[in-house]
Amino acid sequence: MKYLEKIITKELLRKVLPKETENLSEDFSFYIDEDYIVFRDEGETLFDYNIYKFAFKCKEWALSKGYIINSGVTTSNYWCCTIYKIIKENPYIKELSHTWEQSESEAIFKACEFILIKKESK
Repeated sequence: MKYLEKIITKELLRKVLPKETENLSEDFSFYIDEDYIVFRDEGETLFDYNIYKFAFKCKEWALSKGYIINSGVTTSNYWCCTIYKIIKENPYIKELSHTWEQSESEAIFKACEFILIKKESK
């Protein structure tokens, strides 16, 4: 799970976990320890957060921003996440992108990073 440290950004952590990260300095750090994101600030370990719970919260965050992340396993045993944009003017959704990764969590995190970049480019 250490590879997730390269995928998850501080910006995503702050967007998805605003209450948990509100008192952290700009220089906070985090690392992955088995199934947990461990938060550190000023050299001190403060708290940890379950990685699977964070993935679920990422999907909720995306939905609150008008996106649906649909995840499922493919026949080649990769996890696929399809990102849809909810179009409010019409009762439909528009497919935006796909990610294929080795774990569902990784696919969800990459999908959320895509949403962050897309929202910033507007």
